[in-house]
Amino acid sequence: MICLAYCADRLMCPSLHVSLFSVLSHATDEVRLWLYLEGYSPKEIDRLKRTVLSARPDTVVNFIQLELGVFKAFRPFYGSYLPYARLLLPEIIPAERFIYLDADTLCTADCRFLMGEELGDAIAGMRAEGPVSSARDRDVLLAAGMTEDAQTFNSGVIVLDAKKWREEGIGERILDFGRNNSAYLFTADQVCLNAVLKDRIAPLAYSWNECVYPIGSRERKAGPEQQERSAIYHFLGNPKPWDIGAFLFSPGWPLFSEYVSRSRTWDEVARHHIRRDSVERAWRLRRNYTAAWKGSLSKKTS
Repeated sequence: MICLAYCADRLMCPSLHVSLFSVLSHATDEVRLWLYLEGYSPKEIDRLKRTVLSARPDTVVNFIQLELGVFKAFRPFYGSYLPYARLLLPEIIPAERFIYLDADTLCTADCRFLMGEELGDAIAGMRAEGPVSSARDRDVLLAAGMTEDAQTFNSGVIVLDAKKWREEGIGERILDFGRNNSAYLFTADQVCLNAVLKDRIAPLAYSWNECVYPIGSRERKAGPEQQERSAIYHFLGNPKPWDIGAFLFSPGWPLFSEYVSRSRTWDEVARHHIRRDSVERAWRLRRNYTAAWKGSLSKKTS
């Protein structure tokens, strides 16, 4: 059985449809699903259920409630506490192990292999991001006892040993860490996981969390040779492929649009493009749009 969890707000609605469909349509084992949704209307939840059941009719779907007020002392991530929600999941989900996926991921393989990853004594399996020396949270990670050359990990795809998490009181330790270091939580939940778990994180293959960045981003971009062998793509940076106008220059758009067609959710993309909060998001990201547009033009002329 594959146990799977997501935490998503309304701005991720088109991507959540695609991500769920992509995972479920490739799954050969039964799937139990836990969803924490922020800002979704009853109609939007009903449409999400239809996407889930169209991909795999035997999926067991659980909608959960989380109390994010426990993170009020934490530094919000671009004004939101939602990224911290995943840190509450091991206490809520009645499973010994589960997979957490960000809503901006797309799966092209069977996640039963990810579910069965060998973690050894580790509490979580995550994809390596880079050494502490180059991390945005370098100072607080060093203060937490990590070394400059220790590896940090990305929290967009996590295999969690929830049984060990609960037995070792990781949740309380993370809350203590966050309260004591609130001003330095630049990567929100990710720095909390790295600082508290440290060497209890098992590295996942890069193919389980392949980063795809917008053209023009200074971050690492996935090359075609890597994308061909990847199992999960993670659309990092902004604008996202489903954002207004991003189809004109987003490297992730061809793959994303393929799965929009497969899942028959073009209506969700259309609704997203005409919603006020989506337009406001595009305005807030105008500098990112400019960088992506310039990057796209320079690529075409080179």
